[in-house]
Amino acid sequence: MVEAGNQRLASAGLTERAAMRHGDAHALPVADAAMDAALAINTLYFWPNLAPVLDELARVLRRGGRLCLAFGDASFMRSLPFAADFQLHELDAVELALRVSGFRVSAWRSHRESTAGNDGQTREKHFHLLLAHRR
Repeated sequence: MVEAGNQRLASAGLTERAAMRHGDAHALPVADAAMDAALAINTLYFWPNLAPVLDELARVLRRGGRLCLAFGDASFMRSLPFAADFQLHELDAVELALRVSGFRVSAWRSHRESTAGNDGQTREKHFHLLLAHRR
């Protein structure tokens, strides 16, 4: 997946500005303050404890760097059978963890949409999108 993503970046002429890497979220293969932005979409469910991962993201982001998090609302995610073993985080807990790790939340949006799931049932999906800046 990483290789395919980097090929797409190359095709778009973006290799000077962006790269995809595989790594452990607790020990990112990036130097201190080396990144301008980080994006984590639907990954919080695999972080049992937010603090060490957010601390690591703060380490690799330059001062003022942006972090965008997108994740399903905990109550919505609980309704999904495949998410039974996911670590679900409430919005207020994520916001607090960001502040403790040295981020300032600058924007938040709640997104809802009704779509058919894999089982054919219509569900209302509820997601949060947070933009935070490293202080």
